[in-house]
Amino acid sequence: MVMLLTADGSTKKPGKYIRNGGDKRGNSQSRRARKLRLLTMYGNGETCPCAHCGTALTFTTIEQDRIIAGGAYTIANLIPSCRKCNIARSDKSLWSFNPNLARRLHRSRIKAVTNER
Repeated sequence: MVMLLTADGSTKKPGKYIRNGGDKRGNSQSRRARKLRLLTMYGNGETCPCAHCGTALTFTTIEQDRIIAGGAYTIANLIPSCRKCNIARSDKSLWSFNPNLARRLHRSRIKAVTNER
């Protein structure tokens, strides 16, 4: 039987890796489905622009950037992003990283709510 040695010197059985803070991302099937949904919502189903810089993204290059950092991975809280912009944003709020995009998203949500009434 394989055992792992921990930092405090104890041993434990190898198990599933748990991300720091839990895994809000979901399983690989749901991550693929969200990527396809973003490509369809913001593009033509095969490509879409990065929400921050406009770079053309495909299924292999698109990343799911959360509008509310640390929030849920729901489709309403996601925008397409390239790797460079996603890393640059890190845990900054959308308002501090890209205020123009934040304003556009805010206005479009207000219009959507107004049109529902």
